[in-house]
Amino acid sequence: MSFGSFVAGMGCFVGVLADAFLEAHDSKPDVAEMGALNTTGCVGLDSGFAFHNNDVNNWPCVIVERGASTFTNIPRLPNMLDKTLKVTVDLSAVGCRNVLAFQMVDSLHNGGQYCDGQYDDPCVEIDFLEANEHVWGTNIHAGGVSGGWKNGVAKGYGGDRSGMWNYGVDGGNVNTKYPIDVNYNFPTDSDGNLMYIRVTMYQFGNTQPKAEFRLGEGQTEGLKQTTWALRAGMAPGFSYWDTEGIASGGVSWYDQGQCSYFYPGAPATFYQWQLLDGYGTADV
Repeated sequence: MSFGSFVAGMGCFVGVLADAFLEAHDSKPDVAEMGALNTTGCVGLDSGFAFHNNDVNNWPCVIVERGASTFTNIPRLPNMLDKTLKVTVDLSAVGCRNVLAFQMVDSLHNGGQYCDGQYDDPCVEIDFLEANEHVWGTNIHAGGVSGGWKNGVAKGYGGDRSGMWNYGVDGGNVNTKYPIDVNYNFPTDSDGNLMYIRVTMYQFGNTQPKAEFRLGEGQTEGLKQTTWALRAGMAPGFSYWDTEGIASGGVSWYDQGQCSYFYPGAPATFYQWQLLDGYGTADV
């Protein structure tokens, strides 16, 4: 099931400099010491209108509040193939049953309007994250992947997802009490088709990843569909909702097995955006 669609209708290396990661993320030790993120200069999401163009390197720090949605108000991204998207996410206040989502969809399939894997006429959807402080999911929705349009193929932690361990509050690998630096790589094969989405997570300025997984390996037909959408440019978006609207007590495919409480989530923050050419190593 696509979390973003619930709001709408009701995851070889080429020359990325090894210090590119540290250059943009050297404030993390300060965050760890303070135990809080200084959001001075951050702006509200404003239904997506906080993003004035698709120049990711000049995107602002945005605060995403519960109830947020953007549909296709953010300009379509450039071709992401053989590129690395970097962002830092603070979801320390996004508690159990809450779903913080950042995704991109093939809006051109629907004449420039919003669509996703749940629509009657579905389109390719890549969920960079559907997460809270207890669980994380990265998902590809395409007709040719193992779960089909609606379920897609996912990795992460919690529910029916695998690929990560010790993620959560005071987690031994990824500690969600603090911001997470996330890299998304989109490497291609010799024919120019997406091979998989590689997700790596870092914290506290360290260059060794706290978590790493590849999404979509071996899903040849689905990745061809995804390649076409990426090459044309996909529309990014955000949403923030909760699964209590589906079932009281949560749902098994999200976080029911990882936590057992609910309260309205506080805002999350996305900042330090970068889009770099090349497929970086784990050290970038």
